Amino acid sequence: AFDVTTETGDAYVGRLQTRFAGQVDVLDDRGVSVVTLALIEVVYLAPIRTSFVKNLDGSVSVGGSYTQSSGIAQMSFDGSITYRQPSFEASAHGSASITSQEDAEDSSRYSLNFGYRRIRQNGWMVTPFGLIESNRDLGYSLRSTGALALGRYLVRSNRSRLLLGGGLAVNREVPVDGETTTNLD
Repeated sequence: AFDVTTETGDAYVGRLQTRFAGQVDVLDDRGVSVVTLALIEVVYLAPIRTSFVKNLDGSVSVGGSYTQSSGIAQMSFDGSITYRQPSFEASAHGSASITSQEDAEDSSRYSLNFGYRRIRQNGWMVTPFGLIESNRDLGYSLRSTGALALGRYLVRSNRSRLLLGGGLAVNREVPVDGETTTNLD
């Protein structure tokens, strides 16, 4: 099955079948056509699979380098995973980088974020997300953020998307030196 969204924000879930050139039928579970759409109207198309595991989409990247002349070694990791359903999307992304140099202290950077996006048929979306970071080179041992964003698609077409949004975020930072601060943005 596929999650299909049109320029007007209408959303359909079903199997797809071509009807004529430039048109597609969205079929229900019984194979009956729910709607016929011109392909030019379709602005978003995503597969929706039957099991939890098959709805996961992700990537992992691991890397490393060593420069003998300067004695610098670097290791990096990056990974992400997304779970998609017709009305929402949940995702997580993590990354880490560790740099080691002879006669110097090792440096490291870590980041982990989680997000959720609730998609409404009328073009509105709600997105809470969280972020945890550590980067002593930038002066903080821990930074955590929780946020909530609300937005609405003003334009959705095959060629462009325009989303107007705003949000509220709470940030707590534990610096390497100094006092812990909390901000509201």
